[in-house]
Amino acid sequence: MKQNQHKLPNEFVKKVKDALINKESLEGELQERTVDGKERWYQNSVMPILDDDGKEIGEVIVRYDITQKKFLKN
Repeated sequence: MKQNQHKLPNEFVKKVKDALINKESLEGELQERTVDGKERWYQNSVMPILDDDGKEIGEVIVRYDITQKKFLKN
C-alpha cells in the first residue's frame, strides 16, 4: 500500500471507536483523495454484534463506494 493511500481522518476514527465502545451503530459519508489526487466518496456503516447478554462479540463494517452517485447529484 502506498503511503497515505487509505489514511482515515482522526475525527472519523474517533467516532468509530466511540460508537463501538458505546455499542452503537454509526453511519456516514467520507470523502477521500486517492494517491493520484482523485476524489472518492464512501458510505460507511459500523455496527456492533452483541450476544444475548449484550456483550460485544464482534463488529460489522460495511463500506460502499458512492463516488458516481455523488457526482450525478451535482
